[in-house]
Amino acid sequence: MRAVIKNIITEEDVICLPQDCSIRLSTVLDNPIIDKILKEIEKVFPFEIHNESFCRIEKREEGHVWHQDTGSFNHMSWCKLGGSILLTTDFSGGDLKYRKNNEVESIGDRSRFDLYIHTSDEEHMVEPSIGNRKVFLIFI
Repeated sequence: MRAVIKNIITEEDVICLPQDCSIRLSTVLDNPIIDKILKEIEKVFPFEIHNESFCRIEKREEGHVWHQDTGSFNHMSWCKLGGSILLTTDFSGGDLKYRKNNEVESIGDRSRFDLYIHTSDEEHMVEPSIGNRKVFLIFI
């Protein structure tokens, strides 16, 4: 299952997001922006924070190959939900794609600050990008 939560954060909220490479959600639950994001997700998907749940801001020009959020080698078997919020717009490429039954849906016109959230069984990928593509990722 997947969903889009429109305008989940604002420009002002971005500076309050954890800037570390990867940080466990359990250590930032008092962050008002993380709390706001989690409350909005909870309206769509019930969840529990796992000890391994984490978030990060990522800039990765090479994109991501087809995968599920439980990990290529099931190293994230705890993960039930994965999501991304586009933080920048000064780039090209980087389309998010979902695949089900060999049908591919490409999401190329993502709006900044919308959260694309899905259950970990959704197969997806991100095309390579050129420029300053930054996303906030969350794995619950």
